[in-house]
Amino acid sequence: MIVWNLNLLTGSEQQALLTLLPPGYAAAYHQAGAPGRKRELLGSGAVIGALMKVYGKTQEPERSRSGKPDYPDVHFNISHSGGMLIAALSGCEIGIDIERIRQVPVAVAKKFHLPADDAEAFFVQWTRMEACVKADGQGIGALMTINQSNYRICSDFLKFDKETYVYAIAMPINKVGDPAQLCAKEGSKGENLKAAEEAVLQVLGACGKLSFPPEEIII
Repeated sequence: MIVWNLNLLTGSEQQALLTLLPPGYAAAYHQAGAPGRKRELLGSGAVIGALMKVYGKTQEPERSRSGKPDYPDVHFNISHSGGMLIAALSGCEIGIDIERIRQVPVAVAKKFHLPADDAEAFFVQWTRMEACVKADGQGIGALMTINQSNYRICSDFLKFDKETYVYAIAMPINKVGDPAQLCAKEGSKGENLKAAEEAVLQVLGACGKLSFPPEEIII
């Protein structure tokens, strides 16, 4: 899994990373007004641009009806929150979600029957739900009916400076097979995915000459 603190990017590093962005992401980046949204598009676009270089792709990934980008033969997913980006590659469909621990949106908690008085518990459950629907390329409307027992889910906390984040990764059980494939990259397929993630990191670091490059975390 790739973890990248976009808050640490300097102006010159951001300009350098723009050269990695596929045309669609570059256009969206320049059209975006809010700095936070531009930062998210830059990070996601740079990861996808690096992924395209590693796998020799000339076309941007197609998107599902919910907007999830994916290739038929290269499965990946990206999420961001509070300037933190995470991404993961997989041998099958995968969904990933990260959230900065913050005040619980009470209306959302009530709608989805989640704890409104415990921020950590709320976002742990929320990220698991989001990761599951993203694994299948479904929209947010599926959150009400998603059955988490149909997925292998791995989740944990990340701490950066004074902020705490929680993330979740999900894969459909009928696509995963051995559950160890989710939380431990094993065998030749796992080694290939690990090498691909390392190659993506190298492309990002070389392009932006980053002072604080993204890191790979083995889950």
